[in-house]
Amino acid sequence: VRELCKGLPPEFGTLLSYTRNLKFDETPNYNYCRKLLREVFEQGSYTLDYLYDWTIKQNEGQAANSSSSRGGAAEGGEPSAQHASTRPNAGDSTEASGADARAKAGQ
Repeated sequence: VRELCKGLPPEFGTLLSYTRNLKFDETPNYNYCRKLLREVFEQGSYTLDYLYDWTIKQNEGQAANSSSSRGGAAEGGEPSAQHASTRPNAGDSTEASGADARAKAGQ
């Protein structure tokens, strides 16, 4: 677990160790798991914008296909400005609280 999580926040190692030690029929403590991941989110100064890496890449792929079918060359490795908020932003103090995030998500 230590080697697998090298370079990651320690909460990932804690989470993997916790889940690895669960018995087959044991129900995980989901609140504990969410707490660990929430700590990483808050310490990393991420913004809850409901944009995820896989949807950004999917949207960029669709945009590239769309522009190439029109003869444009919209290739590039940098994310667009509208998606920049998915990256950590230490200067951003406008993070949504957990209650706000759940309300937005309709939970």
